[in-house]
Amino acid sequence: MKSKIIVIDDVLSVHDVAAFQDQHFCLSEVMPSMWADKGVIPPYFERLIEAVQMHVDISKAVGYEWWTQKSTYTNKGWHYDLDEDIWTKQLKVVSPICSVVYYPLVAQMKGGEFITEDIKITPKTNRMILMAPNVVHMIAPYNQEEATRWSFLCNPWSYKLEWADQTWTKNESGS
Repeated sequence: MKSKIIVIDDVLSVHDVAAFQDQHFCLSEVMPSMWADKGVIPPYFERLIEAVQMHVDISKAVGYEWWTQKSTYTNKGWHYDLDEDIWTKQLKVVSPICSVVYYPLVAQMKGGEFITEDIKITPKTNRMILMAPNVVHMIAPYNQEEATRWSFLCNPWSYKLEWADQTWTKNESGS
C-alpha cells in the first residue's frame, strides 16, 4: 500500500450498495466481529474485496474479519486495528493486512468524521476508506439522534481468527 489512507467514492453499484444495506444492517446496532473465509463470501462482498485488491495486495489473505455499526458511536477513542478477541479480552499485537471502512448509507450527518493523526474524512454513502496497518484512528462524535451512519468494517488477515464466528459456508454465500 503506497499511501497510508486511500479514499474511493462510488465504489459499488447501486445493486451492491442495496445488498449491503439489506444483508448487514437489519439485525442490530452493533454486530460483533464475524469471520468469512476467502472465496466464501456473497457476490456484493466479493465486489468490495475486488475494489480493495485494486489498491492493496491482499493476496495472502485467508479470510476476512468483518463487523457492522448502525448509527452507533462506540467512543473507542484513538486506536489501531489488532487481533482482538472482545469476548475474552485476549489481544495479540498483530495487525491485519489492511483495514477497510465502507459506508453503505450515510444521511443527515453532522460530525462523525474518520480521523487519523493527519487527516479527517467525512463519511458518505458508497465511500470506502482503505487504511494501512498500524494507522492510529478514531471516529468523531456526531448527531446520532438525527443521523444515519452505517459502516461495514473489514480486516483481511493472513491467518484465521479462531475466536470470530464463521459467517457463511460455501452453499450459503451465493458465490
